[in-house]
Amino acid sequence: MSQTFHQVFLHLVWSTRKRQRLLIDDLEDFVHRRIREIADELDLDVLAINSAWDHIHVLVEWNTHVAIADAVREFKSRVTVEWNALARDSGAGRLLKWQRGYGVVSVRKSDVPRVAEYIRLQKERHANRRVWDVYEITQGQTISDEEDDD
Repeated sequence: MSQTFHQVFLHLVWSTRKRQRLLIDDLEDFVHRRIREIADELDLDVLAINSAWDHIHVLVEWNTHVAIADAVREFKSRVTVEWNALARDSGAGRLLKWQRGYGVVSVRKSDVPRVAEYIRLQKERHANRRVWDVYEITQGQTISDEEDDD
């Protein structure tokens, strides 16, 4: 289907299990780097990525060859397995677990710069309580009112 045109931009968000504030320092850097690498393997273009301690935002230019659920599953499972192996080997102890589910919102091309900036400023926006609810939804709830999975 080399003659198929597509232009799809998606905003993804998901949170850590029980909203643990794990996404800091070396773990945050690892998660961001590995998601970019995995996206590259899947031929997805990460336009912006950032986290706010207990959840992550990713803005992606999507291809039509990968199902959204499959890509998110790859991101979450591979990052978790790889980080937890490193943590166990080093005795660091901080293990990563994600909550079930994720949020996905389509983004118009003209809104990509604005959404990328929103993602870049995640920590500041959450500290000042200036979030855009539609970009904070996972599992049908916003990040601020989400309950833990057990």
